[in-house]
Amino acid sequence: MATEFIWQSADSATVIHVSLDLVDGILNECMRGLGAVPKRGAEVGGVLLGNVSHEGPVRHIVLDAFEAVPIEYKHGPSYLFSEDDAHLFAETMARLNSGQPQPVGFFRANTRDEMELTAEDVDTLNRHFRAPDALALLIRPYSTRPSMAGFVLPEGGGFQAGAAPADEFLFRRREIEETLEAQSAQAGPRVPYRPFAVPVTPSKPEPAPPPTPAPAHVSPVVAARQASAARPAPQPVAAPAPKRRVWWSMLPLSSMFLAVGILLGIQATLALRGVPADPWDLRLSLSGNASGVTLRWDQRATAVQAAKRGTVFIEDGLVKITRNLEAAELHGGSIVYIPTTSAVHFRLEVFPREHDSVTETIDWTR
Repeated sequence: MATEFIWQSADSATVIHVSLDLVDGILNECMRGLGAVPKRGAEVGGVLLGNVSHEGPVRHIVLDAFEAVPIEYKHGPSYLFSEDDAHLFAETMARLNSGQPQPVGFFRANTRDEMELTAEDVDTLNRHFRAPDALALLIRPYSTRPSMAGFVLPEGGGFQAGAAPADEFLFRRREIEETLEAQSAQAGPRVPYRPFAVPVTPSKPEPAPPPTPAPAHVSPVVAARQASAARPAPQPVAAPAPKRRVWWSMLPLSSMFLAVGILLGIQATLALRGVPADPWDLRLSLSGNASGVTLRWDQRATAVQAAKRGTVFIEDGLVKITRNLEAAELHGGSIVYIPTTSAVHFRLEVFPREHDSVTETIDWTR
């Protein structure tokens, strides 16, 4: 199983080795912030730790740890420093610079419209990091689909406000592992389809045993009589009953079969039409594991078909997330959530009418 993935810049001058454990840790921090503030979510940030080495013109950056630096959010949900926040970040950098691994970059969750460095980000990077070998990681967290991320590298000897990642990539361990496995898999010969039910090869009929010859002292006439006596006596054949009796005795049974067939046909027709037992039942279900849980509901339910909006409430330990669903997402029938604890409570509320709602809950445990 892969433990890291490698990102390479377009000019191949920078190669970044990213630990998948670091992806898990940073994404958990981002999801906690996302659930802290309804709708937009609070941004989190901190320091990327690792080491930098050079092989000729190629720079290798290894990211294997991080440290989140909390802020007071005096300026709203964005990751913007107050005076006390700036002091805390400086103290954190002084402590980390005296140990191993070393600070090599800055990361921040991005819940704003534009995925780019702000003037505050650039000030933090230029103040605390050596620009030629530093980097920035921006993460856009989502509660209903895999999060995205991208690296920003310095240009012209420093970072610039408004600089955006050259490319974005999936930032969740499961999708990264699946991509790595697909890349490393070698193309093999096509495997023919084999049905589950293998027909049984009919056995060859056993040859009939040879007739036992009569003893030498028994004459052929006596042997024939003995063989005739060994055969079972033929049974008398019963005379067939009149056809009228058979007809009248089968009529009630045929009527019963006809009635059963009609009932089965009605049930099959209803099943094919997809008529649910309860039109207001949302039929919540869960599937997945700790790397991603899919919450599903019945798209054909009357309440879902009539609704133009809905809301998913998620309680994951101390994290509480409220996710508003538009009609398209609601009619999609599912969302994906990444759990941070071993027990998550889901509640789906749909609004078939503006002031009327239908609610169902379901719990997931690891």
